[in-house]
Amino acid sequence: MKKIILVLLIISLNAGNAYSEFPEIKSGREDDLHSRFSDVMSKLTDDFKWIITSPARLEKSDIPQCAKFAGTLGLLMVLDEGIQNVFPDKGSGAILDGLFSVTGELGNGFVAVPLAGALYLAGQGLKDKKLSKIGTMGLESYIFTGILTVGMKVVLGRSRPEKNAGAWKYNLFTLDVGEMSFPSAHTSTAFSLASVIAGQYNIWVDVSVYTLAGLTALSRIYHNKHWASDVFAGAVLGILVGRAVVHLNSSEKSKKLALMPYFVPEERLYGVKLVAWKQ
Repeated sequence: MKKIILVLLIISLNAGNAYSEFPEIKSGREDDLHSRFSDVMSKLTDDFKWIITSPARLEKSDIPQCAKFAGTLGLLMVLDEGIQNVFPDKGSGAILDGLFSVTGELGNGFVAVPLAGALYLAGQGLKDKKLSKIGTMGLESYIFTGILTVGMKVVLGRSRPEKNAGAWKYNLFTLDVGEMSFPSAHTSTAFSLASVIAGQYNIWVDVSVYTLAGLTALSRIYHNKHWASDVFAGAVLGILVGRAVVHLNSSEKSKKLALMPYFVPEERLYGVKLVAWKQ
């Protein structure tokens, strides 16, 4: 939650002064800081509303997919403790320890946010608009996925495997991190970013990003932080949010939002900022 608040603070404090720094953005008029911040928040709010109201737009043709998800999730919840018992534990070997230590961090917000900024910056340097847009969508997807994931964690309060309280221990409406197992935030973050990137280039890129996301999910079980059903739910949530963000940014209205890196050497300030403009 602190990481999401940090991102929103960056957005709030740095919504202005983008036009002179990035002349490629063509604005119909320059608004004051408050107006530009309002545009950014309006865009994010509209997109988030569209995502959380998606269930209301389900059609009969979606029922089989929903049933498959519910059935798989239910089965995994029944098998959670058995899977945890047979799954390799941390310390099982230097190779697994090293692999899952690295991939486990890919779902960390302190990695995901800089990665989104780096993609945007690389796109600007290479004059690759697609890559820059992926960076913007990655940040938006991170915010939305984080809000939904943390919300469910707090409401459900499922005990983590490392607490040794069993897979069926729930403490509803809790702020105890040890009771926030469902769903996996690292997994939802990794899969949301993978879903933003997937489909943009070729099959090999798709396989690579989803493989990394999958390893992130497995690392959470390996480190005894999550049950198998936690990472499954996190993966599905991340994919759905990532695809939704791509869909929402495929229209002309996506031109109202951009991710901008900034650096002020004399003040040792650096980061990313999300800005909006009117056409």
